[in-house]
Amino acid sequence: MAVNQLLKLVGAIESTAGSAATATRVLYVNEATPSQEVTSIANTTLRGNYFETYEINPGIERNGLNVAGPVLYNQIPFWLETAVKGGVSASGTAAPYTWAYTPNSGTANAPKTFTAEWGWADGGTVVPTYLLAGCATDELSITYVKDEAVTFSATTIAAGTVALGTAYSASPSDTTQVSVLGVDAAVYIDATTIGSTADTSVQEATFTLTRGLVRRDALDGTSAAVDTVAPVARQARLEIVRYFTNRNELDKFLLKSERKIRIAVTGPTLGVGNYEFTLDFYGVADTHEIAEVDGVIVANIAYRGIVDSSASTDFSITVKNNLATIS
Repeated sequence: MAVNQLLKLVGAIESTAGSAATATRVLYVNEATPSQEVTSIANTTLRGNYFETYEINPGIERNGLNVAGPVLYNQIPFWLETAVKGGVSASGTAAPYTWAYTPNSGTANAPKTFTAEWGWADGGTVVPTYLLAGCATDELSITYVKDEAVTFSATTIAAGTVALGTAYSASPSDTTQVSVLGVDAAVYIDATTIGSTADTSVQEATFTLTRGLVRRDALDGTSAAVDTVAPVARQARLEIVRYFTNRNELDKFLLKSERKIRIAVTGPTLGVGNYEFTLDFYGVADTHEIAEVDGVIVANIAYRGIVDSSASTDFSITVKNNLATIS
């Protein structure tokens, strides 16, 4: 019997969307839930009785993989490459290398798809493995809590079908990882220049990017979809829990004024600099709700992304790590 503790997840970014790539890295998560559906094509015919069905056939197969875990400086570019922008190269000739992810307005540098492989060992010699090519990240969330590692969750869908096997395509080595920590996070909220004014009242924050992907089907003689497409505008949202110590954000909510919010995490020393993880978000408060948490009055504020005239984007994420390339 397989046990969750013995799950192993490996993957690789694909050169061609939907074409399986040999595993290049272990993907470190603490939750991995595959979703698999095979529809039933059932014919109900009138036969002079009350039996419902005499024939059921397999129909369309739908697959995906939902994961969650800590944000790791050397791992998060993989997920940003598949959710925000593909084909990004690191700048710098030595660590810390800088990975800058600013989404494009169109289809240029669209997020990459990836191949995922996973299996649950049970101490036996043969491990059933699952291989799913063409995984496209439909939603990516990043959550900041002070006394925890910063965490992420990703929902992916794929056009193709799962391949079952008994071995992984490769055995990438385990690597030492450095976590992005909530205790290292600082929040800045500004009206003009982002990163200028520290706001020490924000207690928690969650950024969510939703791409609205759908599978595209065709009469091609298979049970799989042809590919995944993005038919709608992506949505960037930021939710914060802020100690209700002043009216700063309430007034801006009432006026629907743009807020420029930076959440900057500075990690351990790396080379001549530090590990860093920075989210820049530009938005307008959609909702501002007062609540009580452990006797403290807070404001739960949900910001909707807006394209900033200076930044020409609604958000960007920058990572500094010791990773020179990604695959």
